[in-house]
Amino acid sequence: MTQQLADMGEFTGFAWAQNGETVVTATLQGSWVKVGTIFKLYSIDSVSNGKLNLAVGEIDFVAKTLRFDVSELKH
Repeated sequence: MTQQLADMGEFTGFAWAQNGETVVTATLQGSWVKVGTIFKLYSIDSVSNGKLNLAVGEIDFVAKTLRFDVSELKH
């Protein structure tokens, strides 16, 4: 069940990255908040290499910019 309010909501997604021959995939789950033209995203990601990542970032579709900080969560 996802909750959608006027300027905030939840999301799920899928991501992948490749470094040489190594491909890592991840499932994404998080919340977003819209502030003006900027969407702030907060996500906890389960990665195929067994790690959990915390991702916090901003997307501005008007300025066409994207910035994320990602940290590994110890478990």
